[in-house]
Amino acid sequence: MSEVPELRELVRGAAERRARRRRMRPLPVLAAVAAAVALFVLLPRGGEPRDEREVPAATPSPSPTPTIAAPASFADARAELEQTYGVFRRPMRASDKPRRFKLGKGTHVAKIQIDWAHARRVAVLGGREEFAVPALWDGRVAMCIVGQLTDGSQRSSQCGAMSATTPQWRNETNAGGNIYFLMLPDGPSKVTVHLKSGKTFDRPVDDNGVMWQTRGFREVTWVDAAGQPQRSRMTV
Repeated sequence: MSEVPELRELVRGAAERRARRRRMRPLPVLAAVAAAVALFVLLPRGGEPRDEREVPAATPSPSPTPTIAAPASFADARAELEQTYGVFRRPMRASDKPRRFKLGKGTHVAKIQIDWAHARRVAVLGGREEFAVPALWDGRVAMCIVGQLTDGSQRSSQCGAMSATTPQWRNETNAGGNIYFLMLPDGPSKVTVHLKSGKTFDRPVDDNGVMWQTRGFREVTWVDAAGQPQRSRMTV
């Protein structure tokens, strides 16, 4: 009877070994199928390996074509001056017409165009007058300051690029004391003239301009449209 259990154990062991072999056989086949599927996924149509991390190269944007600003016109000059100086926004008066004259010779003078029809008188002192005139300088907005005597004869003139922050000024040597002219953007109602002696006096700003004559001039001060104190010695 002792032989029967041993025989049973041998039969059971053989059966278990056959069952394990049957379970293990499909594994290589499944592994091969999985590898084939993976390879198919990785291969593009051409059959070459593909890197899934590749990002298509961006098409460079075309460089913008640079634009060349057209030369300014008299209308542009007037529009810019009107934004800074109220005198150009008021109606024209008979006193706003200076005597026309030809500028001197020189390459820079040949590039200046003056809009005489829209001149404005901005200051007067005795027999002297100062006019502000829209202008173009080599196709850019500019302004000319023209000084004349009330009889129409020319005293002086200067032209330059218009600035909304830099005051326009000029001084003139005179035996009775130098004559000073100052043109300011909108805002100040008066300027205070300071002398080397320590004395001061005020002058009203009408039509953006003011002119005075004195000896011993040191500097002039004013308060701008933003309420900030400003000063100028009006010297080169």
